[in-house]
Amino acid sequence: AARSPVLLDIEDLHWIDPSSDELVGILIDRLRTLPVLALLTARTEFQAHWDANTHLHSIALAPLERGESIAMIGLLCEGKAIPASMVDQIADRTDGLPLFIEDLTRDVLESAGASAADRDATNAGLAAMTIPATLNDSLMSRLDRLGSAKTVAEIASVIGREFSYELLARTADM
Repeated sequence: AARSPVLLDIEDLHWIDPSSDELVGILIDRLRTLPVLALLTARTEFQAHWDANTHLHSIALAPLERGESIAMIGLLCEGKAIPASMVDQIADRTDGLPLFIEDLTRDVLESAGASAADRDATNAGLAAMTIPATLNDSLMSRLDRLGSAKTVAEIASVIGREFSYELLARTADM
């Protein structure tokens, strides 16, 4: 930052551990005199201990408007036609939350692709699909489509974020 302006981007502060939270607080204090733009994101329930600093500005982001949600769904479909009723259902279920819109739209597209061998993937076939009600339901739907790999994914999720192939193989008895 002493040589040129810097962008510091820290996302999802609502999941931060106490030590990292303390470090971010120290950084924010020191940024007062440096050419640094700090972009920090967190859910509304996150309470930062550095909110009182006068050099910080908070911007609360609202969910997307319905038209914006529908436009995002259209962009995610990348030219694949899905029925308007399905687009409406996705927009209704996701409440304007971009992550949920993205995940649910991709889930619907993957479901349609995965089931194309079983049925004619026409608009009528797509319209008959059940759209998951929650992000968790969407993730479970994706897991269910993994077939035998679902067991491996479940075992890996219990081990943690990072692990060796050898540990996974021993744990899964493969």
